[in-house]
Amino acid sequence: MKMVYLISAQKENNKVFKIGYTSRDPNDRLKELKTGNSDKLMVESFFATKWARKIENILHKHFSRNKINGEWYELDKLQIVEFLRICQISHDNLELLSKSNSWIADRGGINKI
Repeated sequence: MKMVYLISAQKENNKVFKIGYTSRDPNDRLKELKTGNSDKLMVESFFATKWARKIENILHKHFSRNKINGEWYELDKLQIVEFLRICQISHDNLELLSKSNSWIADRGGINKI
C-alpha cells in the first residue's frame, strides 16, 4: 500500500510542510530527507491508499496558493487537519469512479486516464 504523507520542517520560527507519497513507510522517507538537512523534520500525518500519486496531485493543486518551493508549503493548523479530510474524500471518489464509471472502465481504468 502506498502512503501520502505530510512532513514538517522547522525553519527558524516557521514550520513548512512537504506533501508527497511513497510506497514505503513514511518514516523511511523522513530518514532520507533528514540526510544533509539541518532542519528538525517530523511526520505530521499520512494516509494509506492505492491512489497515492493521484491524491498527492490533488493536494498539490488544492494547496497551490501556499506553495513555497517544489513540494513544500506553508500551511496553517486548519489546513493541516484538512490534509486527511482531502485524502479520505479523494480516495472515496477515486474508488467510486474506478468501480462504477463505465466511461473510465471502457478506457482501461482510472490509472489510464
